[in-house]
Amino acid sequence: MDIESLLTLISVIGLFFVTIYVANMDDVQAAPFTRARFLLYAIAGILFLFGLTLLSYAFIDPTRLTEIGAVEIPTVDRGGALFAAIISFSGAVFSLQLIGNAFVRQWTAGILRGGTFNPDSTVHTAALILSLTVLCINVGQLVLSGGITGLADSYEQSNVVSDAFLQQALWIFASFLGVGLFIRRTTPASLSRLGLRFPTRQDFKWGISAGIGMLMFVYVMGVIWSLIVPPEQLAEQTAAAEQISAALGTIPLALVVSLLVAVGEEIFFRGALQPIFGVAFTSIYFALLHIQYTLTPASLAILILGIVLGVLRSRASTTSAIIAHFVYNFSQLALAIFAASMFGA
Repeated sequence: MDIESLLTLISVIGLFFVTIYVANMDDVQAAPFTRARFLLYAIAGILFLFGLTLLSYAFIDPTRLTEIGAVEIPTVDRGGALFAAIISFSGAVFSLQLIGNAFVRQWTAGILRGGTFNPDSTVHTAALILSLTVLCINVGQLVLSGGITGLADSYEQSNVVSDAFLQQALWIFASFLGVGLFIRRTTPASLSRLGLRFPTRQDFKWGISAGIGMLMFVYVMGVIWSLIVPPEQLAEQTAAAEQISAALGTIPLALVVSLLVAVGEEIFFRGALQPIFGVAFTSIYFALLHIQYTLTPASLAILILGIVLGVLRSRASTTSAIIAHFVYNFSQLALAIFAASMFGA
């Protein structure tokens, strides 16, 4: 990543965190959308500009730019770029409506009635807009990276452990900031809001059982899918996931990354988002963000995993969901590492 891209990324992440903080302050002072409104407009503007960038990839021929001596841009799938641009534009328009139209927020609350979404809460509206923005950017980045194959190449060139640590740290920080730690909630209240507690016997029992059950379900799905699709298509669809497994070539690394991902993702998705958006919406969002499994049976598996983890969060705790997620992730990675060492896979 070059300096310009790094500074852009830092600026956008900084804007996100400032927006979360200001949204909390607006709600604390009983002044919904007083100051956070302008920051949310800026985020919608960023999403619109991102859509324009994607649109340029959809309609500009990169080979033609090279011929006339213009800046060289990578070749991407034009249909995918157009699709991602439409998603970004739609996300920007919907975000603008959420900010300025109380009726749209009320309508959204009806759609999200599985959760506690409050149309008059700046924090809840900011959470929805930021979540939508992250999704649109993820879809766009998948297209710009060259699809599943390009994503696999990027994993090969990156440090999976450091990337996982950074991403999960951001999820956790956003979660505690979002629930208002030291702003409108104390530390115990924030932990309670996120569903976090010291693991109980019930947490271990339900978490381990759910993790093993999901692992068996995914194995059966994988066997069935391998019998249906051609080997070349299967190899392409699983390239990104296999590259992650290859990057974690030892059990200790697999253990660390599995724990990081389980803690970070569960605190963010099940702890912070699910009480607001409900199990169904959060599970769909969780599956959509796992872009390395796009258009494969693993997408359905991730969706079902999200639902199972959501139920664990509702009936037990986020801690139980963390245990299940860890068992599921680590078991898969450990088995892949064992297979590679035994059979040279």
